[in-house]
Amino acid sequence: MDKKRVVMYVRKSRLKEDDAMEIERQLELLVDYANNNNMEYDVNTDIFKEEGSSEDWNRYEFQRMLKALESGIYDGVLVTEQDRISRDSTDMGLFKRFCINHSLFLFTLSKTYNFFNDEDNFMSGIQGEMDAHFMRITKRKLMRGRIKALNDGVYFGIAPLGYIKPNSKPKRLIIDSEKSKAIELIFDMYVNKRMTQTEIADRLNLLGFKTLYNKPFTVRATSLILSNEAYIGTLRYELNNYEPIVVENAHPAIIDKETFEKAQIILAEKRVVPQDSRRGTYLLSKLVKCAKCGTTLSFSHSFKSSTRIGGKSLYFLNCYASLSAKRKAEIKNNHSLRCDNYGSPVEYVEEYVMNMLGEYVDDLSERIENLKNANSDMFEGINEQIELINKRLNKLEVERKRVQDGYKNGIYESDEAQQLIKEIKENKLKLEYEKKELESKDSSSEINKLNNFREKVIEVLSSDETDVKKLNADLREIISHVAYYKQGRGNHLERKHPHLIVNFKV
Repeated sequence: MDKKRVVMYVRKSRLKEDDAMEIERQLELLVDYANNNNMEYDVNTDIFKEEGSSEDWNRYEFQRMLKALESGIYDGVLVTEQDRISRDSTDMGLFKRFCINHSLFLFTLSKTYNFFNDEDNFMSGIQGEMDAHFMRITKRKLMRGRIKALNDGVYFGIAPLGYIKPNSKPKRLIIDSEKSKAIELIFDMYVNKRMTQTEIADRLNLLGFKTLYNKPFTVRATSLILSNEAYIGTLRYELNNYEPIVVENAHPAIIDKETFEKAQIILAEKRVVPQDSRRGTYLLSKLVKCAKCGTTLSFSHSFKSSTRIGGKSLYFLNCYASLSAKRKAEIKNNHSLRCDNYGSPVEYVEEYVMNMLGEYVDDLSERIENLKNANSDMFEGINEQIELINKRLNKLEVERKRVQDGYKNGIYESDEAQQLIKEIKENKLKLEYEKKELESKDSSSEINKLNNFREKVIEVLSSDETDVKKLNADLREIISHVAYYKQGRGNHLERKHPHLIVNFKV
């Protein structure tokens, strides 16, 4: 029997705050299962571990895993239980579709799921409902204790730069006398010396300061620090279905309240765009698309007393509202179902995209450095990628024949089979294009291309530009689109944010 190539995904829930060995226990179980069930994996590339919520589709390692699975060399994903993937029914549906598109199995310690199979789909749905029910019960039990701890000033998560979180209880922040100097300098340069965030980052790097993750400072890093209330001793937590918890004097302040408030005013001034520039074009115009139906989302201003300055706030419209009058009429006349993707405030999406740009600069730098170091191995790496693409093309051809046989045997209806074959052909065309691109590459041209692209991203991040049209044009050179999906409207008690994935052009 041929061995099945798998990736392993292990996730520790944030609800299990004190269970430090949870991830290693899961991994031990998966390794034993793989070794006893004719599965193979690479310990360096095929294991993805993280701590995160089952309701967060944008988990970093989870997204890395999906990217790896697109290579076409794997047979499936191995997890201890289905709920390691997600307890959210919408997200689980997206994952099932992903598995179907890439002909992947979901292997658990108790069952193997083939989502082409109706019975497996049904059983997966039942298991998902049980997982969601268990999550709700667990959350209610744990939330009471967490709320009490929050009100007592206990800090959850990684301590911000400038602070240390003790290992012993109570876990209240204490000042790191050395690293807190960087925080004091940032606020002093921004508020008193009126330096731009680019200038501040450059100065900190010259002085040898590092970020929380021991990396050089960027505009994104300084922006997060300047807007963090923790530096005045305040903790703010927004929990679903609960009023926001704000605890003042929870720990010693590094920055006084007056300086912090001045910084917020300056930040707000930098964000203000002249009214004339707002008409017609916005920062993310033509960039945000529904992950479900592909509609490019439009914008609208909302006037509510609860919104920002002057009661005016910019919102994404839902998919139906974003359509042309002609397309709306077609849906109405055909009695078609509307996409269930909801709109939301633009501010959260803009902040997320800019944060991802900051992370992307680091990713590009790493790719450039790897190319420089590899140099002589460049062509070998390209040949390996071409070989992987050839394997994926062969796998797609097998999948095409499987669909054709399924149609002959009555497994698929005509329309369903045609749609699957169309998708397979589209994937083959993309892979053949990628293969052609790889065959024409050399290391120097690739390094130059990545360097130029990196400089463009840094230029956008460093810009104090108020010309929204120019910023939007620059972003459209960097980003192909931002995939957006939000289930449910949310309300003032339960704020819902959309799931987002930024797709870059390089």
